[in-house]
Amino acid sequence: MTQQVETDYLPLGTIVRLHKGTKRLMIYGRCLQKEETHEEFDYVGVPYPEGYLNPEKTFVFNHSAIEEVIHLGFVDEEEVIAQEMFQRHRKLIIEVEA
Repeated sequence: MTQQVETDYLPLGTIVRLHKGTKRLMIYGRCLQKEETHEEFDYVGVPYPEGYLNPEKTFVFNHSAIEEVIHLGFVDEEEVIAQEMFQRHRKLIIEVEA
C-alpha cells in the first residue's frame, strides 16, 4: 500500500482555513505529539487574527485537513534547515511503521 506523504511542512506564521472551517488559523508549531494520547499531528495553530488566547483556543491538525493556504509564512535559511530536519524525522517514522 502506497501512502501519500506531504514532503514539506508549512512555515510558521502560515495562515490556513481547514475543511468546513470558517475561522482562519495561524500555524505556530509543527510536528508534535499530544502527551495524553501520543497522537501525532503536523501542526498546532491559533485563531487569526486573535492569536493565542488560552489552551482551549489552540488547535492541532494534520496537513490533510487544510482546505486553503491563505498566506505562506516566512522562509529563510533556518527554515530550509528545519524542513530538512522534519523530513528526516518523517522518514524515520515511516520506516518504523512499515
